[in-house]
Amino acid sequence: MRSAHGEPSLRPAWRYESRHVADRFLVPKRGSGGSDQMLAGLKTEAALGMSCSYNRIRVTLRKEARARCNTRLGDETPMPAASRFCDVKVRTTARIEQYADKHFKGKYSRIGIRFRGQFCYIDAYRDPGPQVYVPKGMSRDEVIEQQRTIPTHLCRLRYHGNEEAWSMGFFRYSNEKYELCAFQSGEFYGTPEDAFEIAAGVYLQD
Repeated sequence: MRSAHGEPSLRPAWRYESRHVADRFLVPKRGSGGSDQMLAGLKTEAALGMSCSYNRIRVTLRKEARARCNTRLGDETPMPAASRFCDVKVRTTARIEQYADKHFKGKYSRIGIRFRGQFCYIDAYRDPGPQVYVPKGMSRDEVIEQQRTIPTHLCRLRYHGNEEAWSMGFFRYSNEKYELCAFQSGEFYGTPEDAFEIAAGVYLQD
């Protein structure tokens, strides 16, 4: 092959398209002028192109799945302004702490509530029982103090724009993940108090 100036072209007799993962690349036949170095470069380019296409498809599918999940949970309402959501955090924290103190007093030492984006994570901290295993090299007080800092994960709430209608993720220790959970009403939306009642009723029982 020759260029427009009449000089030999360095392009081998092959063509490659990277528009899709399923695109194929053509390898030059013997005697067509394609060197081993060019062939190696072609294979590398093909691998990179397929990898980039795969990553784009994976990201697209992930976004579509998240959109379907949000639609299923009724999450069309955008997040409120930061100042407004700060008020939601304060009110929600107070509601959970008051409910816990009224219905589960004495079954925990303190309640840990933290927010990350639309999610509200609820943990409970408990004092160790009378029988405490003390490993060699540690005192009983050190073990008790250490166990007091280990949280019991209860649940995770998700805010959808209504303070009376949160979705709930129940923490399962079998796989250490939060899984979507229905409320006692059978609905997937409920109040923070109802969510705490479900999770604490399982993990804060004597």
